[in-house]
Formats: sequence, structure tokens, C-alpha cells
Amino acid sequence: IEAPGTYNHSLMVASLGEAAADAIGANANLVKVGAYFHDVGKLKRPMFFSENQQGFNPHDELDPAISSAIITAHVTDGLDLAKKHKIPARVCDLIGQHHGDSMTAAFYYKAVEREGKEKISEEDYRYKGIKPQTKESAILMICDSIEAAVRSMDSPTKEQVYGMIDKVIAGKFNDGQLGDSDMRLNELETLRQAVRAAYAGILHERVKYPDVETLRSELNMPVLSEGKKEGENR
Repeated sequence: IEAPGTYNHSLMVASLGEAAADAIGANANLVKVGAYFHDVGKLKRPMFFSENQQGFNPHDELDPAISSAIITAHVTDGLDLAKKHKIPARVCDLIGQHHGDSMTAAFYYKAVEREGKEKISEEDYRYKGIKPQTKESAILMICDSIEAAVRSMDSPTKEQVYGMIDKVIAGKFNDGQLGDSDMRLNELETLRQAVRAAYAGILHERVKYPDVETLRSELNMPVLSEGKKEGENR
């Protein structure tokens, strides 16, 4: 209720993560529960996160360094909340590791554009978390980033979604985020295929149903009278 976009994002990440974990033989239930709780820290400042915004983005009026600090704080805020409410330690580990020390790239490049690269340190625009230490944490990180990236796309085709999945996985790998987990390359490929398959089910083409009133007109059928059932009007 307080962060509806984050809630729906978390459900989707749980679905993707469960499918990916099943595919490589990881603990699917742990990934699923970790996904439900991974962004709980956003409850502290929900409107600073794009999925909860409705037409107004407060970051438009903030210095990018402040924006980055607010965004990255949701991990530590989440850990504080989780510990307060006695969330199990293994789930807390997933909360703390789901961004590793990755960059808040949008704010970093915004700062570079404003002040020049020589004045901006990458480290100031990175999360202060621990890189994923297990397959489950790595799966959660990847599926979280994929869901957020795909959600930001405007009416993407299946091919565009597949391209984004590949881009996110490659980005996490190349940034060294997966190096401390025990994820093997063949498992990463299996994960990629599992997430693609999950999106194939979501993005399948639906049959376009014709407008009912247009059909009635074309078939010279009477319009339904108010208060009558369709069977009575035939």
C-alpha cells in the first residue's frame, strides 16, 4: 500500500528468481522469499524510487550525489527494518547483497555531464554493499536488475526484452559483481535461458478481440437493452 510499485516489482522478481533458481538447482524458495523482502528499505522514502512515482520525480531537483545517496541507502534501510522485524539471517544476506557494490550509473553520468569526469569519483556513486556470496544472491541481483530494466522499456518486443536480459547479465559479469558467488558460466547461461523463457510467457501475443458494438452492427444484431441478459435479447 505504501509502495505499490515496489510491491509489484518484488512479486515479479520473485517469479523470475524462482524460475532461474529451479533451472540451476539453487534454493528457489530462498530466492523467492529474498525477492519479496529485498527492497523493503524503499518504504522509508518510497517516492524517490521510479516505480512508485506518478508524474513527479524528486531527483530532477536534486544534486546527483544526493540522489545516489538516497537510492543506495535503501539497502541499509532494508537491513535495519529486516532485523527489527526478525527476518531470518539468510534473507537479510540477500537484502544486503542484492546490489553488491554496483554503480548508480544514471546519477554518475549526470554528475559527469555537469562537472566533468575528472571531478567525479566512481566510488561515490556505488552501493556500499557486499557482492553476492552465493548463487541465490547472484540470482536475485540479476533478476532484480532485469525486471527494473525491462519495466523501463516502452512497449518492447520480445527480441528487445531478450537483448536487455543479455545486456544486464553481461553488465553484472563484466562489473565483477558475480565473482564472489559460486555461479559457474554454464549456470549463468542456463539462468539466461530460464529468464528468457519466463518473459516469453509474459510477452506472448494475445488475440485481439473485436469491439463488441462494432460486431453487433456488422451482424445487424440488436444492441443489448439495459437490464436484460444477453440470452434474453437474442
